[in-house]
Amino acid sequence: MINEDDFGKLIRITHNNISHFFVKVINGTAEPDGSFKEYYLKVPPDMDTAKEAVAWTYGLHPDDYHLAART
Repeated sequence: MINEDDFGKLIRITHNNISHFFVKVINGTAEPDGSFKEYYLKVPPDMDTAKEAVAWTYGLHPDDYHLAART
């Protein structure tokens, strides 16, 4: 793991000497059984924080991305 914050976990996985970068996030909407699904989103290798990686998935700069409410 590279970084963990309130936005998720930034993870590097290396396989056959090739690194892949993902941000692990938890869906803010509960499933019918009350559980919350986890997702691994592929991100570029130049991410330093989970917040930066999540913001990137929305096409935003990290300074412009904020968790206001989870629905």
